[in-house]
Amino acid sequence: MRGWSIPLGAGWALSCASTPFSCSWRGVPRPQHFGRLLRGIGLFFVLVASVVVREIARLLVAAWLGLRLRAILVLPIGGLFAYANPESQENANQGVGQFAIAFAGPIASCVTAAALGITLLGAGETSAIRSPWITPAYLLRSMVWMQAGLGLLHLLPAYPLDAGRLLRGNFAREHGIAPTGRAATGLGQLLALAAMLGGMLLHSPCLSSLDFSS
Repeated sequence: MRGWSIPLGAGWALSCASTPFSCSWRGVPRPQHFGRLLRGIGLFFVLVASVVVREIARLLVAAWLGLRLRAILVLPIGGLFAYANPESQENANQGVGQFAIAFAGPIASCVTAAALGITLLGAGETSAIRSPWITPAYLLRSMVWMQAGLGLLHLLPAYPLDAGRLLRGNFAREHGIAPTGRAATGLGQLLALAAMLGGMLLHSPCLSSLDFSS
């Protein structure tokens, strides 16, 4: 892992907790601040749970493939594996292993979202399909759509998302590292521009903030 990486807890929490907190405090009368703050904290833990679900699925697949891991860099959109030896790195980037690792996360997120949604609808919670889909005011609804959104997000062919890593690995074997880096950067910038324009048209700050250019 990078020498300047911050252990899980401090940096990760600060980076992905700001949105729930800002939603909780903006335009709310002072007597209601504490309750909204608690819901903002709850929304943060919904995001944590969504990431944990996909990473557990990926860890199970990695164990099934016999891959050895040294560490996991956890980000608000998921995790990046650091393998303990070159053999595990090679097996994870070729054959069945690369597809299993790439699609384990999105499948787990979408299946979890579907199971939660069906459960809520079966219990008579029709508000689960109403907008806004992700809000501190309705944590159960947010849990469903955050899982679904995280699963669909990783189907985009942008690095470091799951489909992007799969596409980048296959492209690198065919064309080399340098052309792959340029192609990944260009595709990431194109998707970031599309997300920014889509966020402006749909008045969605979350969509506008997506960055695939790294």
